[in-house]
Amino acid sequence: MRLLILLIFFTFSLNCWSQIRGSVQDAKGQAIPFATLAWKKQSSGALADSLGRFQLSPSGLANDTLEIAAIGYAMKQIPASDVQNNLSIVLRSASAELPVFVVSSDREPVLLRESPVNISVINRATFEQTQSNSLADGLRFSPGLQVENNCQNCGFVGVRLNGLPPAYTQILINSRPVYSALAAVYGLEQIPPAMIEQIEVVQGGGSVLFGGNAIAGTVNIITTTPTGKSFEAGLQQSRIGLNSPDTYGYASGSWVNKKRTTGLQGFSAYRYRNPWDIHNDGFTEITRLQSHTSGLQFFHELGSRSKLSGSARYIQDERRGGSTLFLAPHQSEIAEWIAHRIAGADLSYSLQSRNSRRKLDVYSAFQRVLRDSYYGGSTHPDPLSQYGFSSDYNGVLGLQVVQHLKRWNGRLLLGNESLIQGLRDEFRGQIRSLEQQSLSSGTYIQYAFQPASKTNISAGFRMDYQDIRGDFRFPENTFSHRRSLWIPNIRASIRQGLTEKLSLRYQLTTGFRGPQVFDEDLHIDLAGSNLRFIRMAENLRTERSLSQSIGAEYNQEYMGWSQRYTISAFHTQLRNPFVIEGPVEQSGNVLIMEKRNGSGALVSGINAEARVKKQNHSLQAGLTLQQALFREAETIFEDEQNTLTTNQLLRTPAVYGYLQSAFYLGKSWYAAASLVYTGSMLMAHMTNTETGFIELKSTPDFWDASLRLMKSFNLSKHWNLEVDGGVNNLFNQFQRDLDTGFSRDPGYVYGPLRPRTITLGLRLKWKE
Repeated sequence: MRLLILLIFFTFSLNCWSQIRGSVQDAKGQAIPFATLAWKKQSSGALADSLGRFQLSPSGLANDTLEIAAIGYAMKQIPASDVQNNLSIVLRSASAELPVFVVSSDREPVLLRESPVNISVINRATFEQTQSNSLADGLRFSPGLQVENNCQNCGFVGVRLNGLPPAYTQILINSRPVYSALAAVYGLEQIPPAMIEQIEVVQGGGSVLFGGNAIAGTVNIITTTPTGKSFEAGLQQSRIGLNSPDTYGYASGSWVNKKRTTGLQGFSAYRYRNPWDIHNDGFTEITRLQSHTSGLQFFHELGSRSKLSGSARYIQDERRGGSTLFLAPHQSEIAEWIAHRIAGADLSYSLQSRNSRRKLDVYSAFQRVLRDSYYGGSTHPDPLSQYGFSSDYNGVLGLQVVQHLKRWNGRLLLGNESLIQGLRDEFRGQIRSLEQQSLSSGTYIQYAFQPASKTNISAGFRMDYQDIRGDFRFPENTFSHRRSLWIPNIRASIRQGLTEKLSLRYQLTTGFRGPQVFDEDLHIDLAGSNLRFIRMAENLRTERSLSQSIGAEYNQEYMGWSQRYTISAFHTQLRNPFVIEGPVEQSGNVLIMEKRNGSGALVSGINAEARVKKQNHSLQAGLTLQQALFREAETIFEDEQNTLTTNQLLRTPAVYGYLQSAFYLGKSWYAAASLVYTGSMLMAHMTNTETGFIELKSTPDFWDASLRLMKSFNLSKHWNLEVDGGVNNLFNQFQRDLDTGFSRDPGYVYGPLRPRTITLGLRLKWKE
């Protein structure tokens, strides 16, 4: 840590070079804020401020080219010989695909097509075009991503990336790993589209930059930021199964002062979903849900080179599934009731050197989760004892320095990130509780450079220290877990341009998951009158991974159409993977499962994606082919008479993909269509809730198609009204063999998240 601090002060004490000053504006002479300027052969540049002003170091190469890009404008190139002091740059509006910038590649904004790491982007338009009312709905439109429902009683939704279970994907908010395991269980449905600017999906291990649980990759949620004065409000009414109401409403507004040095944006979203019962047996297939999310984000420039920014959010979420929802949970045969109160905030300070070649970021983030729950039913001898309470906090503190170097257009990244977590989960009416505290600190270094004009290389190393302490307490037994460990990780990636349009990428990464007491496995499935609970084996070891990917990307502009095609092959080796075995014993009405290390696993596959866009017409498609196998057959269930083993990772289809398109039918009519395909996969089905007996089944495949039609009305110069209607899951592709009644297995659920659903929407927009 001392070495890192010395390096920080050293980099900021270096001499400054001569500077080129100027501004970026549009054809009307209006300033374009936050435009990006980069030397093509030097991989260095500058970021314009909120008034379009910039300071730029000379390239040093006579044949270099300065590239200027901003969202909503076509990229412009200026030869180095024409770049002089007091330069005024004019950008024209873009007519095709806008240049997309991502921050998940190297923790710094880079052009998507120049990133050495394969990244897929889901923008806010996708949420509107597919009538998505939560993060879970929109995540389906990215190659390698699969969104799944994991429980009939509570609607726990998870996301799989490149064939690996949800716990292998790190969920980030503005690049911060503040999203705790407790919040992630139901969190995908708690984040509304009004909060999201874009989603960046990094395929492949990301532990070097983002720490543990990033074996499969990362899903980085970039929240909305104020860019001007605007207001928007909308209401969406859906009918699940054509009869069960689902209402979503939101309002958001932003304000930026005249000097564009201060900005503020706020939003509020509300959702109420009625339960849905496909069999009319009194047991829900889709839970009742009531959720309210509010938040704000701000920035303030303290000077021409420093900036303070932050955000805050508060979520209230309550869901109830099972039977007889009009009764109190303990009066129902089966009830799963969960009420969340989540508060989170983050603050960051950035300082840029006078020559724009060095940047310091200091940041902190915090999230607190309080959860009341009930897992049980009236058949239990003491139903009131099934009420539970969980509390969780996550705190992140980090600093990062970026130094641009002249040699090989290098960019040196140094940083340290510390994370403190605490969890308590208890059933207050029983002698049963779980406590966990963990402290982790990771120091990382990464060097990105360009040894040739079409070659981008990035290499990094990270050392993490983790201290984990956990305790289980049951009426008959007490289990404790103590572990301190050092975990090194490496990362190397290269992008090689073969032509101006075609480039290749290769990436090698390692990753890890610590042997924590708690992750999403603590989600408690209620089967009959028994709870299923997971504990750790005494000798549980850290899970490690080695991931490789190789792929190609082709970009071109043809007759006004912007086209991007990517294909990549991935291969992940898991060592000591966590597997669930059981039940290994019974404590009262609790079936205790055990998390232990498996023999290893191999996950391989191919992701392909195509994106085509021209003005307001777009088409994108993704396809994944994969295979996920244990090195040796793993035991899923065992008793005195039966032993069930499999060499396949469960819930992992061999084929899945999506198709999504949007286009104008006239000046004010707009249409969108989408299709999500999920292939057959292997599922575990508990057929006897008393003994926990499990059998394996192969599921059918599903085609989830949706249509939407929208009409736009220009009410005035600043006001616009949009009315839309559509149908989701047009062919009503929904699971047909769901269990029924009191003894059903709620974890035996797969396929689309909802049946055929009709939706009507209304949005009012104002922009200065």
